Amino acid sequence: MSENENEMPATVEALREANAQLQAEIDNARERHQEQLERMSNASRVAETQRRIEMNQREALVRLVKAHADKLENTVAEATTDDPFYRSTLKRAFTIARILGHRSEALRLAENLNEYDLYQESAEDSIEAENDREKFGAIAEIAHRQIWQESGRHPMEPQYRALWQKTFVEAKRMGLCQEFERVAGYLGIPTDYEVNWSGTVRVELTGVAYVSAEGFGDSEQPDPWEYAEGFDSSEIQWETESAEWAEWEVED
Repeated sequence: MSENENEMPATVEALREANAQLQAEIDNARERHQEQLERMSNASRVAETQRRIEMNQREALVRLVKAHADKLENTVAEATTDDPFYRSTLKRAFTIARILGHRSEALRLAENLNEYDLYQESAEDSIEAENDREKFGAIAEIAHRQIWQESGRHPMEPQYRALWQKTFVEAKRMGLCQEFERVAGYLGIPTDYEVNWSGTVRVELTGVAYVSAEGFGDSEQPDPWEYAEGFDSSEIQWETESAEWAEWEVED
């Protein structure tokens, strides 16, 4: 057998290995590309769902203004916590909070509002979403029912403002401002409230003062510490180094 014939099997085997490696790289690249396409598709569908929720809310507000113009212009009796529409809206808010992963925060808020039972009921509509598309699809369905299955009702109606303000203040007191506003946005719950708050800010300062000094002595430079206390505090040039909250709370 010639020398070339002995080399052929090794060359063919090397080609086969190289081909297998190349095919594996192609398969990996194809898989990564497919995953990227799926992520882009999911992101696009989520964005479209959010736009659809916002569009439905705008349409519902237009319908509210037309159907309840007299209520919007005149004083109406404030609703109480046993109002059916208020309770159904709050339950849906708890459901959306659960879907978004804010279970413990929603529970604390429910307990502070004395609505633990309503929070428990919200579990019936909650889902364990595997991805953002499922999550926002479920939220869109909840918002859709809120808008179109409540006989033209809307959380913006004036008789509910005091109730939503109480909820808003409690959420802000708990430090859940962003979470609450996000959930409220899907259901049209108003958040344009202001709250009273108080606290203490710790400010760290560095001060500089120039002190007039004179004396009599030899040629050695005098010790500056001898004059360090001889200045008027009103002449200090202060520079703020840092500021942070020592304590902060929302008041009733």
